[in-house]
Amino acid sequence: MKMWCRFGPSDLPESKFKFQDRYEKGGKGVRIDEFKGWQVRFYGTTVEVDGKPMFLVTGADLAKKRTRADPDILNAAGKAAYNLVYPEKNRPKK
Repeated sequence: MKMWCRFGPSDLPESKFKFQDRYEKGGKGVRIDEFKGWQVRFYGTTVEVDGKPMFLVTGADLAKKRTRADPDILNAAGKAAYNLVYPEKNRPKK
């Protein structure tokens, strides 16, 4: 994460930072990425604040027992990221 904070999301290998999914609802969506460490995965999305990228962690898999992302944790992280990026007052009407 220190490298990401210094250089942004572009220069990290896939073994450390990887695109996972896109959470979409009502025609709007957010990208969900994953930081991987030795025994943990952090899921979230990148937003821009004052011209600088910021990674918002919206989910974590502290066990990391599988080689792939847990779909339930990934979906919950996507939903939380969507709710942060698109607050209720700005969400599309049904």
